[in-house]
Amino acid sequence: MTSVSDEDKLNRYRVVESMLSAGVPINKIDELRPLLERAKNSLTDSSHLKMFIPNIETREVEKEIDDQRVTIIFDGTTRLREALAILLRWIPADFS
Repeated sequence: MTSVSDEDKLNRYRVVESMLSAGVPINKIDELRPLLERAKNSLTDSSHLKMFIPNIETREVEKEIDDQRVTIIFDGTTRLREALAILLRWIPADFS
């Protein structure tokens, strides 16, 4: 068993982050893997790359709403094949 270098972990994180930012589904990384690995950075299967999503989400939320006033409205269901809507409203600093 070999360990993954910090450089490879960082590259994998950035690939997943870029794909999510571009709206590309994570499972498409499997099809793009030969192209992405041409830079001599190894990737792994998309099922393993999904482990980076919670960290990316946490960073994005911290970056977007840190020191901001927001209200979050959840309108949806947890049942399969049902619509889910989450609204995030920004509250300006001069809100009264």
